[in-house]
Amino acid sequence: MAATGDHYYIPDGSKWPIIAVAGIFSTVLGFALWMNSVALGPWVTLVGVGVISFLFYGWFSDVIEENLTGKYNKQVSDSFKQGMMWFITSEVFFFVALFGALYYIRNISLPWLGGQGHLGTSNILWDGFQATWPLLSLPSAEKYVISKEAMGAGGIPLYNTVILLSSGATLTWSHWGLKNKNKN
Repeated sequence: MAATGDHYYIPDGSKWPIIAVAGIFSTVLGFALWMNSVALGPWVTLVGVGVISFLFYGWFSDVIEENLTGKYNKQVSDSFKQGMMWFITSEVFFFVALFGALYYIRNISLPWLGGQGHLGTSNILWDGFQATWPLLSLPSAEKYVISKEAMGAGGIPLYNTVILLSSGATLTWSHWGLKNKNKN
């Protein structure tokens, strides 16, 4: 049962976790069907994405409504802030690990695989292996699609950059709106 006042707000039971499971399951099932050339795959994926979109809208609407009706106190607000802090911290660690792994591959393991350094050995790979970055040569060209060059800045990287910048801009816009007490 929900309570207000000086106590920590505990919301009533919610349908959103079950809807989240249904949406995630539908999306993953749809992708699996799609990858196995089942005709319904794209449609099941689309339904799953639609359910997840509905989930985000509904769940966030409930949280916003609880906040605007005064059900949250300072302790709940501090919990949200701490949760966001831990989320951002986990993102920092994720990207440190990602870029650390890329650095390790590029600057440490690739030269070793090419035969450089005291740990270097090139005899465990195929004949003619060249330790160049990016790795564009493969041992069996008939089994793989050979890249001619590294990925350019257009296409997917450009789309990712536009999405990143637009999400940052909308977040900044909404942040300043909230600071100026403009909730519309």
